[in-house]
This record gives sequence, structure tokens and C-alpha cells, in this order.
Amino acid sequence: MIIRALLTALAVLLAYLGQAWLPGILPASLAGICPNLMLIVTMTIAILRGPKFGMLTGFFCGLLQDVTGGGLIGFFALFYLYAGYLNGLLQEFITEDMLLIPLVVFTADELVYGLYVFVFRFLLKGDRNLMSFAATKLLPEFVVSVVLLVFIYGLILRIDGWLTARERKKEVKFG
Repeated sequence: MIIRALLTALAVLLAYLGQAWLPGILPASLAGICPNLMLIVTMTIAILRGPKFGMLTGFFCGLLQDVTGGGLIGFFALFYLYAGYLNGLLQEFITEDMLLIPLVVFTADELVYGLYVFVFRFLLKGDRNLMSFAATKLLPEFVVSVVLLVFIYGLILRIDGWLTARERKKEVKFG
């Protein structure tokens, strides 16, 4: 359990660092596009471990983003917390060999995330151009995030499988 918590914290930290550094190393044609690695990690952990782990992971992903982003504290923490909880409710319906379902879930997450950011960061400030926001920010970020989702989801899935097998060995050994 401690190893799982430490590896989850490491995944959150790596997602944050990747989200902060990736826009700087992407080609100029993708300048300003930041894949949502924090949402990918939150969704993946939630689907694999359930609503409680999803909420905790989401809250800390969002809080890290809030604290370092210089915005309103709790803005992203609240969103990721709910996303982690709702995605975690799907745990019992998704098996390890399913890749399409997490892709659909992430698509829904990314759409809701984009609308959340648009409404509370742009619409309330008077910017009402949703189509421009979707075309210049939401859609390009979604495409880059989906490409990374396949790799990150697979990696976390393998690590989770390894941890589960390790925990079962310990249960058999001590049980």
C-alpha cells in the first residue's frame, strides 16, 4: 500500500513536470499547446483503483496545479477531485484489456474540463467566443493528450498489474 501511494505521488509529480515542460520542447507549430497529463493520471488511477484513490489523486493533481499556477486556489483541485471520483465509479465496469472505454472517458473528461475552464476563466471575464477557444486551445490539446494517453495509460496499467501481483504474493506468503 505504501509503495502504491509513493508510485502514485511520483506519477502526479511526473505528470506535473511533463505538463510544465512539454510545451517548451514541442515543435513551434504546437506552441502554446499543453497536454493535460494531470487529467490523464487522475483518470487512469481512478479507473484502476476506484473513487477514493481517484479523488485523492485528483485533489492533489489539482492542488499542485493551483498552487504553482498562480490562480485561484481550489479551482483545479475541485475539478480534478470530482473527475477522480466520477471516473473511479467506472472501475467495476472496465477491465484491463479495454482501451476504448478509457479513451471515451478521457474524451468526456477533456470536454468537460475545456468547458469548465472556458466558463470560469473566459466567459465570466467577457470572452464569449467558444468556437475560437475550441479551435485554438481545446482541440489541439485534446489531440496531443489522446496520443499521450495511450502510452501513459499503458504504463500505469503495467505498473498497477505488477503491484497487484506483488500484493497477492505477499497475501499468499503470509496468509
